[in-house]
Parts: sequence; structure tokens; C-alpha cells
Amino acid sequence: MSACASIVAHAKGDVFEAVLRAWGEGVCVAMLSPSDAQASMRRVAQCVCADVSMLDSCTTHQRAASLELPASAACLFETSGSTSGAPKLARVSARALLASARAANERIPFSASDAWLVPLSLHHVGGFGAFLRAYVAQGHAGSPTNASADLAHSLCAQPEITHLSLVPTQLHRLLARAEASDAGALRHRIASLKAVLLGGAPSAERLRARALALGMPLFVTYGMTESASQAATSRAEHGRASTDAGAPLEGTRITISPQGEIMLGGATMFDGYIHGGVVDSASIVDGMFATGDRGSLDSEGRLHVDGRIGLAFKSGGEFVQPERVERALLNLAGVTNAVVVGARDEEWGTAAVAFVDASADTQLDGLRALLATQLARHEIPRVVLPWPAEFRDVLKPSRAAMQALAESQWAH
Repeated sequence: MSACASIVAHAKGDVFEAVLRAWGEGVCVAMLSPSDAQASMRRVAQCVCADVSMLDSCTTHQRAASLELPASAACLFETSGSTSGAPKLARVSARALLASARAANERIPFSASDAWLVPLSLHHVGGFGAFLRAYVAQGHAGSPTNASADLAHSLCAQPEITHLSLVPTQLHRLLARAEASDAGALRHRIASLKAVLLGGAPSAERLRARALALGMPLFVTYGMTESASQAATSRAEHGRASTDAGAPLEGTRITISPQGEIMLGGATMFDGYIHGGVVDSASIVDGMFATGDRGSLDSEGRLHVDGRIGLAFKSGGEFVQPERVERALLNLAGVTNAVVVGARDEEWGTAAVAFVDASADTQLDGLRALLATQLARHEIPRVVLPWPAEFRDVLKPSRAAMQALAESQWAH
């Protein structure tokens, strides 16, 4: 492997500029989680089997005239581990990240006079990608006005913001503020944006419809660390299914395997996972990466994502895709977040257990009956539990942790 350094990846311009400087020297930069920097550093060192230096993010940086970089320039991102509970360390070359940024800017136009608001840490490829998209277009990117400021405040306090990246939980919170009777200024601000990119997790039709009703220029997307962020993106439209993730970006190949698995290839793909100090590219076969997601391509060439293959389980001899149940729950009034996992059950073998975050006046026991018209009997959760307090402020909770909670609270 090439020389490796690390940086605590706060969503700040000086952090991004420090990465650019390192790239110019051919360095591979590990992006450390700000909330877990020391443990993240240890995991990186174990994977690369070498000491990892820490980058200085304080030196000022002049915008580079050229983005021609050594082949060794790259970033190391830890995958979320939200499905398996075990993060992997993915090596994504600077060239792949730049290819992704350029393709994304073609799909969602971004100019030198535009600015991204990025409420994500740079240790997420989605956060880093937004800064890079701004950089290649000679535009601007920044984080919310302060750590405690909500997005509504940041949008109104920063009139220069034209583009916004959100996950579904963040979009719901923003819409809840905008739908208040006294939020006319915020609604006007939302409608004045050029693009709002929604990704990171499945989103319900109801959530998208609420955003479109306010005139929000919403774009749906599908991507992952291994594809250097976005793989498919398109403008959201009324009447589209909640599984719709848009059309492939320029230069990205998307195919569906005979088993229904989404396969990705092209210039934006990662090099492989780091194990024992080497880059293991065994997960890329004939230039295509098996994502572990089940999906399909429609007659317009748009990608539809059903969910993670590894999350599906049998209940009463029938398959349950948790994300399908989650989308149905999220379409119910009052429900703001939902995670569905399988737990041991004497009658069904494995039963669907739902954790739901909902408004105070929502009766959780009544949600099962409301699902009867949308789901098959075996898909309806056997029990609906309140959202765990420890995940109240977590944008992407660990499914492995939710699974453990379900087993402890519901094992019949």
C-alpha cells in the first residue's frame, strides 16, 4: 500500500483541504469518525498493518489549478456496518471520487456560484463527496452554522446555500418545521433551493410527497461507499414508487444478476477492502461489484431498490424483506422512523419485530391493523415496540444492535 495518513473528518473546509494536499503527495488518507476517532484510528492501523500518521488540517490551502493526481492518492472509508455490525475499510481512489463528483454535477447542475450545505461528517463518503463536487465546480460547501443548529436555522441564516444533502430522518425534521403555520419564510427558502439530494436509507412515498408539496426540488439517489457515493440519481416525481432510486450516473454500469442482486461497475468503483496491509479486490469480479442489495431496472432504465438481501428472513415459511415493511410503516400518519428485524418465535420460527418512532398521539398497537391492506399476513410485525432512547439522535442506527434488542425484548 502507499503511504497512509489519517484525519479526524469533521465537516469543515480545512479538513477537506488537508486531504487535497495529501492527495497531491500521493498519500492515502483514512477518514476517521469524529465521534469515535481513537477507536477508528486503531481499526485503520490494524487493517493497514502499519503506523498511521495524523494530518494537520490547520495550514491554509490555495485552490489547485489541476486535479491530476498520483494513482496512489486515495481515501479510506469505514463502511457503516449498520447491517452486519462489522465495518469494513474500503479504499476509494482519488480518481474514482473525482469521477463520481463530475458525474454527479452533470446530473444535478452545480456551478461556481452555488453552495452545498453538508450536515454530514466527511468520514461518510456522502459528506466528502459533496465537498468534492463543490471543489471540482469551483463552488462552495459548508456545514451547518454551528453544531447545535438545526437545518431550518442554517438554511435561513445562510442565504447563499443552493444545494442540500439529507438522509430521510433529516428531511422529516426539516419538513416538520416547514409545515408549521408560522413557517412561511422557511417554506419560501426551501422552494428557492436548486436541489435537495435524499439518500442514505430507504424513504417512503409519503415523505417524498410532503417535500414535493412544498416545492422542494428533491432528487432521490442510490449509492454506497464502494461506488464513491452516488451510483443512480434522478429528480423525484409524484407517483413514483418509494423503491425508485433514479437512473445510473454517466459512466456507472448497473446490471441485475439472475438472482436479482444489484451489480455496479465503472470508473467510480472502489479498489477493494483493506485486509492485512493489502487491498483485497476479490469482491470485484469482471469489473462488477455485487452490492448485496436486491433490485430491478424498469422500462425507463431507472433503478428500483427493494432492500438488503442479507436482511431478508423467513417467517412462517415465507420471505420478509424488512425494508418493504419499513416503507409501509413510514407511509402511516405519525410515523417518523422505523426499523424491522427478525426475532425468534415459536409459532412463526422468526417473527417480524418493528421499532417505531412516532408522534405522541400515535397508538403503536394500532399500527398493525393499518398495515393489513398493504402487507401480507406474514409480513405484518408480530409486535411494534417504541423507538429505543439510545438511538434517538442516530441517523442510521445499527441493525445488529436493533436485532439484539428485539431478541432481548421479544423471544417467543
